[in-house]
Amino acid sequence: MPIILAGFFLFSICLALIIDRSAPLPLPEPADFAHVVVDRNGIPLRAFADTNGVWRYPVSLEQVSDDYIQALIGYEDRWFYYHPGVNPFSVVRAAWQNLSNQTVVSGGSTLTMQVARLIDPVPHTFLGKIQQSLRALQLEWHLNKKQILELYLNLAPFGGTLEGVEAASYSYFGKKSNQLLPSEAALLAVLPQSPSRLRPDRYPLRAQAARDKLIKRLAQYKVWPQQKADEARQDIVAVLNIKQPMLAPHLSRRLKNLYPKQPLIRSTIDIELQRELEALLKDHIAQLPLGTSAAALVIDNQTSQALAYIGSADFLSPQLQGHVDITRAIRSPGSLLKPFLYGKALDQGLIHSQSLMVDAPRISSYRPENFNQGFSGPVSASAALRQSLNIPAVNLLEVIGPADFSATLSNAGINLHLPKNNLGVQARPNLSLILGGVGATMEQLTSGYVGLVNGGQVRDIQYVLNELPSPQANNLSVDKALSDSRYLMSSGASWIIYDILRQASATDRLDSSLVVQDFKNIAWKTGTSYGYRDAWAMGATPSTTVAIWVGRPDGSAMPGYYGRLTAAPIMFASFRSLQAIYQTENNTTYLARPESVSQQKICWPLGTLLQYQSAESCQQQHQAWLLDQTAPVTLALQQQALPNPLSFWINPENGKRIDAYCGAAQRIQAKAQSVTLWPLAVEPWIASDKKRQRRIPLADPSCKKMPLPHFSDVKITQPTNNARILVQRRHNKQIQALKLTARGGQLPLLWYANGKLIGNSRSSHQLQWWPNQAGQYQILMIDANGTIDQTNILLSDLANKY
Repeated sequence: MPIILAGFFLFSICLALIIDRSAPLPLPEPADFAHVVVDRNGIPLRAFADTNGVWRYPVSLEQVSDDYIQALIGYEDRWFYYHPGVNPFSVVRAAWQNLSNQTVVSGGSTLTMQVARLIDPVPHTFLGKIQQSLRALQLEWHLNKKQILELYLNLAPFGGTLEGVEAASYSYFGKKSNQLLPSEAALLAVLPQSPSRLRPDRYPLRAQAARDKLIKRLAQYKVWPQQKADEARQDIVAVLNIKQPMLAPHLSRRLKNLYPKQPLIRSTIDIELQRELEALLKDHIAQLPLGTSAAALVIDNQTSQALAYIGSADFLSPQLQGHVDITRAIRSPGSLLKPFLYGKALDQGLIHSQSLMVDAPRISSYRPENFNQGFSGPVSASAALRQSLNIPAVNLLEVIGPADFSATLSNAGINLHLPKNNLGVQARPNLSLILGGVGATMEQLTSGYVGLVNGGQVRDIQYVLNELPSPQANNLSVDKALSDSRYLMSSGASWIIYDILRQASATDRLDSSLVVQDFKNIAWKTGTSYGYRDAWAMGATPSTTVAIWVGRPDGSAMPGYYGRLTAAPIMFASFRSLQAIYQTENNTTYLARPESVSQQKICWPLGTLLQYQSAESCQQQHQAWLLDQTAPVTLALQQQALPNPLSFWINPENGKRIDAYCGAAQRIQAKAQSVTLWPLAVEPWIASDKKRQRRIPLADPSCKKMPLPHFSDVKITQPTNNARILVQRRHNKQIQALKLTARGGQLPLLWYANGKLIGNSRSSHQLQWWPNQAGQYQILMIDANGTIDQTNILLSDLANKY
């Protein structure tokens, strides 16, 4: 007999193994779940239904309310942790009740059997029940109780296209399943038994009756204390019927595509900040012309994690092409590359923070204009960067080399996209790139500005918190990014650039109504692309970087709408939102100054240290930040043929210049003299006694060979400086022509009005000019040798004289 029993047992085991192998468990794959992208705290940002249109949010047992687990097991299967998948006592009881009532009163199904039906639906017949029971035994064989319970938590139906307790909790109550109230937990526990008949959004009274019946049972079996049960029954059934979340839709779509097999993707986004900024952008673009959109990125500088990601102002708007993710689109950066250029110049020892830069017309073939329509003459490197002057930046790039600068950006992960010709050949980097004559992505530009406060080291922006197995998304791995930083500039150079931009006066670059005085540690920069197609604002504090873009996705122009007018107000409003959400005071924390940076006095025009200059050479003193104790000579002076300071001999009898070849030198005791010269291009802006004509004497008449050329007095003679001129309009409403006249200088002469080239004089010293409108004008003239003169005039319309 024992042998027979052992044989039967062995046969049963073999039969079970054969059946198990021939009919394996159809466990759900990750792709069978909805893809859910959640914020850094696990709150859904956006969900993508599965292939059948069903919403399932994956959840583990630990992430579900204890009240719900107690209610579920107390209602469905009190002996869940003790039976092998099928409870024979429940089966006998159900059979007796059904026979006694001559109808189906109880099914006798365990939780495991219900899971079996969810993963392998069978007909509601006797044979179907047998198959369901076998599947339940198979589940218990392969899985533990926790795994079986988690299958139920994720697959149970809750009405409509909702499956799983997490999706139901968010859809009906707008919260995670671990935040359910006892009354809510009880309602969700009974709902899967008849999800269509008990849907709380359609039949609240039915749902409440079923819920209260369960609560009464939980109290009866001492699962819940009586007081807790009584309080739960007092709550009425009221559900929100919340729509599926739609926050950070562009990032959610991006992450879903990167992790196609990952049902739950935990992003770095802060949902409160994301929601606040999405509303902020919509409010701002409502005040702008039709078709205007906006994008924003907010980055935690310490971790390079994105706290907010807005690819367009309205994802669902076809008019705004809302589906286009501007953060990854190639757009013109305008002036946003200038801080990186100045940082490279600092590292190469070309400038310090107060180096004398020249903002005057260029005599080369590339002659850009300043955005402010004028020239400032001598400006410091700090002022040139803060005011985003174009001419000094182009001059600086010409020295460094466009190809070298482009390579530096590329090595740091900021890839510039150059235009192609008709044959598809890509253009080489040229001087226009510093003014936005290239393409770049908002994402990479932002990473560069994050690098300004991270010691000049650039890291990829991070979007996921959890380590996800996707070879396509290695660049999104947090751990990898923290180790894979790329060099943009030295820590000293980045600190100096940050300090320059931090001290940018709001009154200089924002309308008075938008002045922000309560942020002392924001280093910020605006930019506007050619044709007003892209308006930018980038701001960085030691802790956070905010990037804003405003424009039209189709690239059409928005004349008159530029970075400081449209993007900068959104940027500062974003910093206010950060301050309010994170409960921070007006942040006055500054970056620690590296040891490589020191502050010393320098002198203009040479630009070198005060201590090494004579009183005659030091004509203006400035406090400058130096990198590695380097105080280079002014670039414009290095590029001139004359030595500086300039030394020569003077005939004491007449004060004229002489040298060994002059006849007077044979009979007199010559006197040595030395003068320090300003760059020739800035002479119209300096005092007359500092100009070369006054500083360098004429040659002595006895000199046959002049040791130095005489600098002629190039001067605009008409109109005179500060003249007010009444102008008439012709019958076609055009303002009458004005005659511009100059004296001296070598032809041809180039003429500018408010920074814009208006013509050239090739055969005479005159030019006829037709102004577009009345107003204040800066008239500037430059000759073939680079000598410049300027005059300021006011044109008044005769028709408006009175």
